[in-house]
Amino acid sequence: SAHEPLSILTRQDLSGTNMGAWLSDKATGYWNITIARDGFYNLRSIHTGIIPKGTRSLVRVGHVQRSALAKGDANAVTIPKVWLKKGDYIVESWFEGQGGVTGPYYLEIERLAR
Repeated sequence: SAHEPLSILTRQDLSGTNMGAWLSDKATGYWNITIARDGFYNLRSIHTGIIPKGTRSLVRVGHVQRSALAKGDANAVTIPKVWLKKGDYIVESWFEGQGGVTGPYYLEIERLAR
């Protein structure tokens, strides 16, 4: 919304069948969200430790999927300026790297100013 341009989705809010344990790196799932208005959004996947260089961070919002590579110096990867239309969506986020597929602990969705 205009008053809250940043939403933080946590692993405790995930839905799905691959939840095993929230603290497991292998926990993946999806969130049900509503985008309040059309616009550009930054999508930031966050882990608890440094994400190894070359690990691919992927985020899917409905039919829109984008990715970015980790630089190996931070615990988060940002996918900038993704155009999202107003509506209800299923959102998924995951990392693909040498350790296989892992899930983020948080996903930030930030609406950019017009």
